[in-house]
Amino acid sequence: MASAKTEREAPFSLDSYYVSEKLGFVLPDPLENLPSYYQPWMDIALRLPELLHSHELRSYVNKMPLLSTRFLKDHRELRLVHLVLSMITMGYVWQEGENNTVEMLPRNLAVPYWEVSQCLGLPPILTHADAVLANWKRKDPEGPFDMENLEVLVRIPGGDSVKGFFLVTLLVELAAVPAIRSIPTVINGVKCGHMEAVAKALENISQSIQDMNDALKLMHVYVDPSVFYGDMRIYLSG
Repeated sequence: MASAKTEREAPFSLDSYYVSEKLGFVLPDPLENLPSYYQPWMDIALRLPELLHSHELRSYVNKMPLLSTRFLKDHRELRLVHLVLSMITMGYVWQEGENNTVEMLPRNLAVPYWEVSQCLGLPPILTHADAVLANWKRKDPEGPFDMENLEVLVRIPGGDSVKGFFLVTLLVELAAVPAIRSIPTVINGVKCGHMEAVAKALENISQSIQDMNDALKLMHVYVDPSVFYGDMRIYLSG
């Protein structure tokens, strides 16, 4: 009876987990802009380093209109909004450094941020899903996924090291894709006794892990440790 049940089970698939066989956990083709109604958020997010440097971000945020989230139509719009409001929130909290943080967000930021977080099942804080998985574009849409052809959508203070930190992490995620793609083969192969397929898939996973390690080494090339600690770290502190 157990054997018959196993035979009727559907093969394990990544589709149930919204994982792309091409990009893994990376959001395919993130949006770069929102509908015009949400332009006040975009205007501030795209000026974030400048407004933080001049200590004007809190003033600009306090003047933002309270916008409704009900006009957001799809997953990619929600992800861009979460990225934008996450970056603004981190900047708002840490604008004056570690000794002059705020205890409460203004309603015009907190309410839409909470609503979008609830829709996505993400916490109302800057996450890896925001800063890396949904914060990229290719300069040449037909070009390669490499540091020369990639750019971030929204950034915190830190100059080129910010780009390096987020995009090198993105390259690590992309290097993991062959391993992610091989996981169903391992699971289904074990269930069905296809050991050759399992062995080949495990070899692919091993190579993918090596490629991830190689990609991570690019941190030493593209991220200045003093900039990371002195400028970037505080905005990633939660």
